[in-house]
Amino acid sequence: HIPGGSLGGPIIKDRLFFFGSFERRTDRSEQQVTRTVPTPQFLDGQVRYLRTTATQSTLGTYGILTDGCNGSLEKMTLIDCDTYNQTLLGTNGLLQAYRPFSFDPNNKASSIDGGANLLSYAFNAPFDLSQNVYISRIDYIIDPKNTVYFRGTLNGLSQTSGAETFPGANDARLFLDNSKGFAASLNSVFSPTFNNSLTAGLTRQSNNTTGIATPSYSFDGFSPLFQSSGATRQAIDTWNFVDNLSWIRGRHNWQGGANFTSVNNYQQSYAIAN
Repeated sequence: HIPGGSLGGPIIKDRLFFFGSFERRTDRSEQQVTRTVPTPQFLDGQVRYLRTTATQSTLGTYGILTDGCNGSLEKMTLIDCDTYNQTLLGTNGLLQAYRPFSFDPNNKASSIDGGANLLSYAFNAPFDLSQNVYISRIDYIIDPKNTVYFRGTLNGLSQTSGAETFPGANDARLFLDNSKGFAASLNSVFSPTFNNSLTAGLTRQSNNTTGIATPSYSFDGFSPLFQSSGATRQAIDTWNFVDNLSWIRGRHNWQGGANFTSVNNYQQSYAIAN
């Protein structure tokens, strides 16, 4: 959808004029996203492995890495009677937050370990774009020799740049653009042969990417349940001052001027360090 409109006309007859326009763009779409989640057996406390070298009857089946005294985990870690962390595994473990996705029969498939402990969970994530663009201008005739105008532009963009972590999380990364600019100019006619134009303007290119700004923890091998990408921000301010002078003398047209530009680049990032 791309609606819009414009309006212009005099405010004061032969002295003050205005113009304004608006345009909006909206896109709504979906993209398939795949996440890695634990198997139901893993959530219940069973850590399995896929048999790749065994007899014909057991090839491709799963074995269980037991814990406790004389268990498989003890032999691997060399810690007497070693057990799995019950705050993560088991019916009351933190990983139970994955259960709605691990038990979804329609959207899961075996992952990189052959489905021993990991599943691939696929879903359609919304990817949206909304943009509003505003443009305005005002012209004012001060007197027959002096005129001034002001022009402004504002852009408001919100676009999905990274899918939400899981369905219903509503934590998709957004790219936000709030760039804007304005210019003001004074044109003076000192005589039929002598003219000066002074213009000042600011262009601000401003964008942000949403994300977190605090440390986070995720489980190795599983897709995080919450947004773990860091937020970023950048704003580039460009000031521009221009003066142009024109003088006609006889057969010659003399022109001169000056241009001063100042650029400031502000950046802030919460990129995640592992």
